Amino acid sequence: MSIDPNGIVMVRWTAPVAPVFTCLDAVIPGFIFTDQNSDSRIDRYELEVLDPVLGGYLSRGYFYETQAEFQAADLQDARVRIRAILRDETKTPWIYSGTFVLSGFQALFGDPTNVLFLSIV
Repeated sequence: MSIDPNGIVMVRWTAPVAPVFTCLDAVIPGFIFTDQNSDSRIDRYELEVLDPVLGGYLSRGYFYETQAEFQAADLQDARVRIRAILRDETKTPWIYSGTFVLSGFQALFGDPTNVLFLSIV
């Protein structure tokens, strides 16, 4: 019961934000009246996926948006790490995701040995 190797895995994340100062922030500190904009210092993001067979992270490339897509290939589960690369080529520390199980469930109605599924039904 594994995922289709041609299946697409989509990863989305929230971009770091920076507060925007307003004139009321000088009167009442704490950014109560401000809005937050995406950090303009960020140029792109780097994404890597953990490969349990090799025991390390493999690069999936650089992305200019806060989402990435890649083929599942032979992954059974996915754990990614993402970091931002600033306009001056400074790299932020890695942010790690949890582990997401990619295996799916396919019901085989004609298989009499499918005891697990038949016990649920």
